[in-house]
Amino acid sequence: MSNLPPPPPDESDFSSMPPPPPPPAANVGFESSSSGSMTFDTGETMELAEPWRRLIARLVDGVILFIVFSIFLGAVNEFVGLVVVAAYEIVFVALRGQTPGKMLLRIKVVRASNGYLPGWAPAAIRWAIPTMGLVLGWWLAGLPGLLVYASLLWNKRKQGWHDMAGKTLVVKT
Repeated sequence: MSNLPPPPPDESDFSSMPPPPPPPAANVGFESSSSGSMTFDTGETMELAEPWRRLIARLVDGVILFIVFSIFLGAVNEFVGLVVVAAYEIVFVALRGQTPGKMLLRIKVVRASNGYLPGWAPAAIRWAIPTMGLVLGWWLAGLPGLLVYASLLWNKRKQGWHDMAGKTLVVKT
């Protein structure tokens, strides 16, 4: 046996083979029409939810939480209230993509890349961003939190800052 390295491969075999195709581009959803629909990496197309649907869904959720606090929880401290609201929003969005208000308005939260359920981290981020704006901006009448929601009005993908941070979209079901 020789301690010499093996000979290099025959170059003539490789020159007759075409080069491999380039890897597919990382497509993070794209606008497929001017009407506000999205086509995801999966090939599925979904129509984006209008801002008015999102607003009414948020108001419905607010009424539900008000009833829960009024009937079942009574007078609770702010921390317990914040935990209940967080659990309501995060659990429903993570597991179903919809709170009861969104279900009623037939809209849901999905991952912007593939249209799947958002999961725990995006749901928590979507809740935390506007909540921090409302809680920390109380001295400005909650204006920072309201701006988070209003920001979807000037975004072509109808994403608020909380949607962008969580890498989510709100679509019709």
